[in-house]
Amino acid sequence: MDYDEMRRRFTETINVVIETKRDDNKSFLNANEYGNRIAEVKEAKILLSTPGIGRSPYEAMFGCRVKIGLASACVPHDEINRLVTEEDVEHLLKEMEGESNDLEKPNLHIEIEESRVELEVDNVTVDAGQLTEYRCENRIVCGQCSTVLLFGENVNNDGKCLKCERQENIVNERKRSRESLDKQAAKMLKLSNQKFDRKTLLMSVKDRENL
Repeated sequence: MDYDEMRRRFTETINVVIETKRDDNKSFLNANEYGNRIAEVKEAKILLSTPGIGRSPYEAMFGCRVKIGLASACVPHDEINRLVTEEDVEHLLKEMEGESNDLEKPNLHIEIEESRVELEVDNVTVDAGQLTEYRCENRIVCGQCSTVLLFGENVNNDGKCLKCERQENIVNERKRSRESLDKQAAKMLKLSNQKFDRKTLLMSVKDRENL
């Protein structure tokens, strides 16, 4: 759902609440309907961008748009469209949990000598203890944090893992948010200087009340 649609739903919900408000200050809605309306308003407040920072508070904090529902559970988008019942969701989560457990188990197809293991990596022979610094066979190393990624994971075009990429996005979003706030503060200061002269600005509140 885009921002315009969410803004429209937010406005409609507020208008309905205002128009149907009772004199005794009791809600016209039952508990379920009231909870759903409140949830929609909270969702809209999270998604709508703030003029001061030029983005929603969630984007400024975490560097990405808020994920709602199944999207927040790290479920692939192509799998979400196939889910119909609760049983489908439960079955998918069990499959994902099984794959995660398989990744944590040692690779049984490779026998490693306990004394010393030498592998050829990019035409360089290294000790097993130094493998974290190189791209080993069937394994990928992040170019920024030097973390050896799990099987199936990959790096972006800059050679960074998903964690480093997210961290970079967060830093960039917070930087842009601060720049937007600086521009807003400069605009407010300029407007204040145009509206009030320096003598008025230096006056105390008590002096202004006596004018």
